Amino acid sequence: MHIERFLERHALSPRNVDLAFLSEIARAYSALPYENVTKILKDARSSATDQKFRLAEEVFEDHLRWNTGGTCFSLCNALQELLSNCGFESFIAMGDMHYGANIHCAIIVRLQEDSYLVDPGYLLHQPIPLPQTEVRISTSMSEVILKNEGGSNFSLFTEENGVRKWRYRLKAVPTQREEFRRHWEHSFTLNSMEAVILSRANHNGRLYYRKERMELVQPHQRTKQKISRHDHQTLSQMFGLPADLIAQAQILKS
Repeated sequence: MHIERFLERHALSPRNVDLAFLSEIARAYSALPYENVTKILKDARSSATDQKFRLAEEVFEDHLRWNTGGTCFSLCNALQELLSNCGFESFIAMGDMHYGANIHCAIIVRLQEDSYLVDPGYLLHQPIPLPQTEVRISTSMSEVILKNEGGSNFSLFTEENGVRKWRYRLKAVPTQREEFRRHWEHSFTLNSMEAVILSRANHNGRLYYRKERMELVQPHQRTKQKISRHDHQTLSQMFGLPADLIAQAQILKS
């Protein structure tokens, strides 16, 4: 199975189901970028709705072969299967953003009496404890604040240069499989499918590309530059995806 090959690539083998092991898995999973190239291509060649979903084995196979990742739905679905394979108890939770309800998702991992958020779609690969009030962590791209809004609701904010921005509201309850598939299906109609999007985070910050605009996001600055949608080689070098896959997706969205 490709999950086992992914674990082998990152020298990970199942052991104590604890926060240290979860953190190692999350760091390894950060190798998968947020990108909709694979989603655009799969959508174009699929005649039926249930053929459009990139399930876990396909996500890991494609990553091992092409260094691809996915969008939040495929990334969360694959991460949950990886965590289950390693003995963790986790579930997918839905999130609401400015653009609509249930258009984002993340993973909640239960460890004894505590629960942790891991959000591969938002490139948050450090487990964040669900707080009683509020918790703040520093990342290479910004300060991240997770605030308890009461009940099972949590709001996630980012803070750059002292400016706090609300990003999404997470409903930290398990999403039933059929409901998740409905939201996943709906995601193919969102504006996030209108153009190629590429995003990757590392120790230098977060790179984000959409509609010929590249941004490097760091805690105290944003650096912007224009990169032509036809400059597939530069995009390939920056994000690691094969240039021909990026070109195919760009053509479909031209």
